[in-house]
This record gives sequence, structure tokens and C-alpha cells, in this order.
Amino acid sequence: MSQMMDVGNFVFNRMLDFPKGVEGIIEQDSDKTLLVTRTAVNGLELAPVDGWQSGFNYTILFNIESLKGIAGNKLTDKGTQLSFRVVPSDTLGFFEGFIEDHTENSALLYRLIFKNIDMDTVKKLDIHGTGEWMSGPVLPGRYVCIAHKDDNRDGEIFRGSVFPYSPAEQVTTYPDTVQVEPRWPVKDINFIFR
Repeated sequence: MSQMMDVGNFVFNRMLDFPKGVEGIIEQDSDKTLLVTRTAVNGLELAPVDGWQSGFNYTILFNIESLKGIAGNKLTDKGTQLSFRVVPSDTLGFFEGFIEDHTENSALLYRLIFKNIDMDTVKKLDIHGTGEWMSGPVLPGRYVCIAHKDDNRDGEIFRGSVFPYSPAEQVTTYPDTVQVEPRWPVKDINFIFR
């Protein structure tokens, strides 16, 4: 994570039960206060109250009594935790480029996906309409870049269906692996739909 106001998204493999809300889901293991928000039936989002502190090691302990599935299943290990370190923002790079759409039906929403193949992380970016875009900070490393027209606005690449007939969403990729260096923007990452 960076010092920017990024959030941590957690997706669990089952629906979660929060009869009393999300209070008490995590036990603070540091003096930094994190806000917990339910984002889906199986998702939580963590965000810092005052921003992530650079160089700080965060440890999040999940409360096994409060965090449970809708069927009553609980975590079994009292040591269930997540640890991460926030990197200084001056060690990050950026993507810049533009989107062109020469098809007869331009999308209102384009989703860009940047997969870091060195760290196995993914940065997603929603772009409304064609034109120039900037990614915001990303970790250094080698990236594969993909864009798709999200016509049904579900966040996934729709492969189409036969009945009822619905064409697949159009996908394009940047033709080469992109190397991101700290403090440098990688320009001309252009996605063209034809």
C-alpha cells in the first residue's frame, strides 16, 4: 500500500454474518485507527483514519468471535492475522496514456487492469469515457496491461452469451510488458478499440 488514501479490500470465500455491524471485527494491534466497512456480503474494506503511515508495519488481528460466516462458521486459529508494510510514496511509479474508441458504440466505462508479474499484485482503474488517463501510484516492476469496455458495469470481462444473445465485451491489451521504475511515469500506455 502507499501513503495515499488507498484502502485494503478483503474478500472471503463465504458470506459473512454481521448481526451487530462491523464493530469489533478487527482487534487493533497498533496505535493507528482503521475504519472497517462492509462492501459486499463477503467483503470488507479497511481504511486509515489519518492516512497510512510510511514505513509503518501494520498487523491486523481478526476477532474470531465476531468474524463468522452466515452459517455460523468461525475462524479456528486464534492467530489469524494479516501483516503489511506501507511503502514511501517516492518509491512508486505511474502509468499515463489515453483511450481511443473507433467502434460504433463507445463505452461509458472502461476498466484498466495492470498486473505486476514480479509481485503478483493487480491495480485496477475505472475510466469514464475516452481520452487521457493517469494511474496514480503503482509499485515498481514489470506489468501486463489490459483494458476492456465494461458495457454491463459488473467489473468483470463478459464473454457473451448465446441465449439471450449478447456479444462479448471488447478487450484490448498493451502489446508488450511494461517496466515501471520508482518516481518515473511510464507514458504512452494507449488502449485503442477498433
